This record gives sequence, structure tokens and C-alpha cells, in this order.
Amino acid sequence: MSEGRRRDGLFNESGDLVLNRWVKYLLWIIGMFILLRLGDYAILKARIHADATTHIGSMVWTLAIVPVIYGVYVSLLFAKRRPGVNLPLFLLVFLPCILFNVYVPVSTQMHLMLYPWMTQALSVTGVVAGLTLILSFFG
Repeated sequence: MSEGRRRDGLFNESGDLVLNRWVKYLLWIIGMFILLRLGDYAILKARIHADATTHIGSMVWTLAIVPVIYGVYVSLLFAKRRPGVNLPLFLLVFLPCILFNVYVPVSTQMHLMLYPWMTQALSVTGVVAGLTLILSFFG
């Protein structure tokens, strides 16, 4: 390390200033706020449509899809550049979560059995499904 330059989060091993990692996370945070706003807007539009038409299908599908998109976005923090398939993660975590997320809107439209906890669990299982989808291929 050259004299006069310290080594911390802003400098690499050779002492050069490295801000690309900081900029990457700053851009991720800005993107997160934009994505949260867009997701909130989509849910609001679906609720307005459901109120106007008394058909809640679009609202339930929106409530199922938006958390999956959030999970995919969060997974960008943890994904590695080299692809590789993690089959147990895909089969044992992603598939059950995404099937659950699809079951709730389908059961709403087909008037199948639906428990109250299922609609509340949509946000958690959606985020987990989106997160594990990317991590099962780039984790």
C-alpha cells in the first residue's frame, strides 16, 4: 500500500479509490424506492378496478405477483455472476412457494377452499419465491 493512502471501504488493495461498489448499492436503494412506488401504484390501481367492477381477481393476482417481483429485486444483492443450478433450492423452496402464490388467486376465481392465513402469507411466500428463483440459478 502506498504511503499516504489508507485502506478502508473506499480503497482497494493498491490504495486506489473504489466507488463502484458504493454506487452500485446506492443505485440499488434508489431502484428499490422506485420499485416500491410502482408496486404500490399497481396494487392501488387493482383495488380501484376491483371496487369499480366488484371483480377481485385482478387485485388478488396483483397481490400475488408484486411480492415475487420484490423478491427478484432483493436477490440481485446476493446473486453471483456465474450461473449454476441449485436444484434442491429450486425444487424444495421455489416451487412450493410459487405454487402457493398461484393457488391463492386461482382458488379465489374458482371458489375453492381458501383460509384467511393464505392471503396474508402471499407477501412472504412471494418474496421467498422471487428470491429463491434467482438464487437457485445464480447463487
